Amino acid sequence: MDDVKAAAGYVDNLETITAAVEDREAMREAVDGVDAVCHLAWSFSDDPEVLMNVDLKGSLNILELLRNNPTCHLIYASSAVVYGRPVWTPITEDHPLNAEMSRKPFYAAAKVFAEKLNLAYWVQYGVPVTNVRFWWAYGDEIGGRHLRDMARAAVSGETLTVVGGAGGSFVHLDDLAEFVILAMRDARAYGRTFNLASAFVEWKEVAQAVLEAAGACTTVRVLPEEEWTGPLFLLGKWELSTALAEEVLGYRPRGGPEWERSTLREAVSSLVRKVQRGGAG
Repeated sequence: MDDVKAAAGYVDNLETITAAVEDREAMREAVDGVDAVCHLAWSFSDDPEVLMNVDLKGSLNILELLRNNPTCHLIYASSAVVYGRPVWTPITEDHPLNAEMSRKPFYAAAKVFAEKLNLAYWVQYGVPVTNVRFWWAYGDEIGGRHLRDMARAAVSGETLTVVGGAGGSFVHLDDLAEFVILAMRDARAYGRTFNLASAFVEWKEVAQAVLEAAGACTTVRVLPEEEWTGPLFLLGKWELSTALAEEVLGYRPRGGPEWERSTLREAVSSLVRKVQRGGAG
């Protein structure tokens, strides 16, 4: 375990517990005596049974345990998928939650339920909770099936096709950590839901970064939305407004738009290199 911690860059005073979120006794040990819980555990499944028996049960376990520790702040990582499809942009927190219209409707519905469950525990029991919605997080590396498919196509010398104007608000992990720190220290975050983003980037720009990283001589083909027959995930302008987090908590992306784009290109390059070596899943 020490070698694993060292390889992952863990600090010496970090205690790790490996357990399933649906195991309440294991969660009891994990949350005992802590000041805040950042709940990131989720299966990303679209199977209703998995969502009910693992994800939602795990969320309920944490909430029930925090009823006995009313000073512990729960920060829950939700997803922009709860919006279903963009009705307006930038997308604000009062955007309709059309989960059933999402590309992953059961996943989206479970996320909505978890958010509402959190808020109900705040209203009913006074458990401090904050929901945070974001689209796609990245750090030194980035994952995602659609991005891996794009990288494989580029490495194979294929032309990359995207929809004009489509894209999303990526969030750097440094900005996510900054938000968590701000929210932990501020009671104004209790019982609230916030969007989180670093920078909106179109798929055209992402695809160009993939081609450059792959050293490909092909181009990016841009189609109008009505001609698109590819994955639904690559449709739409998923631009999230962070105005509420800025107003209430003083949130600001730490590096600025150019830094965000630069770090995103570096993460994309890392993914392409993995694909070239035959990795990346």
